[in-house]
Order: sequence, then structure tokens, then C-alpha cells
Amino acid sequence: MRLTQPAATMARFSCWESTAVPLSTNTAGAPHLLRTTMGNLDSTLLEQGIYSLPQASRLVGVPLPKVRRWMKGGVVRRRGETDLVLEPLWCPRLPAMDGQVALSFLDLMELRLVHLLIDQHDMRLPKVRECIYGWRRFADRYPYPLINRKVDLFTAGSSLKARLHGEDGIFDLTTMQYVMGEILRLRELDLDYDGRDLPTCWWPRGRDGLIVVDPHVEFGDPVTREGHVPTRAIAVAVGAEGSEARVARMYRIEEHAVRAAVEFEKGLRAGKAAA
Repeated sequence: MRLTQPAATMARFSCWESTAVPLSTNTAGAPHLLRTTMGNLDSTLLEQGIYSLPQASRLVGVPLPKVRRWMKGGVVRRRGETDLVLEPLWCPRLPAMDGQVALSFLDLMELRLVHLLIDQHDMRLPKVRECIYGWRRFADRYPYPLINRKVDLFTAGSSLKARLHGEDGIFDLTTMQYVMGEILRLRELDLDYDGRDLPTCWWPRGRDGLIVVDPHVEFGDPVTREGHVPTRAIAVAVGAEGSEARVARMYRIEEHAVRAAVEFEKGLRAGKAAA
């Protein structure tokens, strides 16, 4: 079976325009909506997870300036040459809130994959950008293609390839040409999926790691599997109380869940990606 040829002109993706909704000033953590503005936000957005750029940087392990450049674009000054204007890799699915970019859980997972391609598979950002822009031509058929389970992603050297479920060939996401050869499949094993083959939650320390990121819980902040207690709250409580056992009793969870939350937060503070 052959793929339908994409249109020759690359579609441009504009950011959503929406009424701004204020965020709290605690940008280091998940951006919790102020109670006074909850009624102004579509309730379906609350189920998508809400992440400020600092929170995304913290969870994915990418320096904040890079996250800002990837999600907001920017201008590269070039001496003696015309400045290079960079568009965002994609526009977030959530509306801007109080003038700040907000990411959904699915945006966060795509951001994580971009980081994986660059950090662990030696792909350069311009190549990743080309692949993302090219792949958006199929977005109607395969929403969130970077993390859609119906799309098998492969790396071959510095190139990114894809195979669609139900299709026979593998093609290069930059040239949209069919390719051959030995390539490495990219498939993460720490995600749960829904009936649309899109991620529903993330186990950043693996399924046995006791920590889960679920957009339906605490706006997508990392929480313990047991009791769904935010890991940040546990770490702060242990620092204040000086006793993991006491904090476990406070939150009615097991001590090993408290230890897992504390270690998880230590890793994030040390600049270690959640996964």
C-alpha cells in the first residue's frame, strides 16, 4: 500500500488565540489556575494537564532557554547576514494564559521525544524541525504524530523515519521518500495509552517507580501512585518534619512511596530529567 503524496506547500500552524487566563506566580511548579478564573476555562482543558515552561523544563530535563526557544521561537542574530527567524517547533494546544505559554500533557510528551532525539540519538535541531514540519501534513490522520502509537518512529544516523500502521513502507520524514536499511525503532515503554493510541499518563521512573504524571490528577504534576500525593508536597513536608515515617502517616501512604517521591524530587533539583 502506498502513502498518499503530501501537498507540495507546507502548512503553517498558527498559535491559538484565546482569552488569557491568569496563572499563579509559582512558575517553578505546575501552573495552578487561580480559583477566581476556573470558571472562565473550558473544563476539558483541565483534563489535559497544564504545564508552564519552567515546569516542562524541570520535568524533561531541558534548560529553560532551550524550551522557550523550541516552544516560542526566536531570532538568531547573525553578523553580516540577515537575522534568522525561528518559528516554534509547534504551537501548544492550550491557549496562552496571562500572556504565558502553557503546555498540555501531550505537548510535554512530544517535547520529551524531541529532547530524546537530540540528546540520545544525535539528531540536530534543524533536522528535527524539518521532520516535525513535514509530518504535520499527516496530522489530520495521525494527531500528535511524535507520540501516536499508530506511528512507529525510527532513527537511522541523523535521520528520522516513520512507518504508519497498516502501511507497508518506511519513509524519511524530511524527504517523504521511502527508504531501506537497518534502523533503530523508537518506542517508549513507560506510557499508558487510550483508545486513540495517544498517551494518557507517564511513569517517569518506570512502572515500578511509584511515581506517575497523569493529566487528570493535580493538573499533571508528578504524584505518587499510591494516594496521588504531589511529590513536591511530600519533599517539602519531609524537609519540614524531618521524618519520612511521620509524613507517610500524614498522607496515609507507605514510607517507600515517601522515599520514592523524595528521591524523584532530588533528581529533578539536580537537573536530572524525569526519564
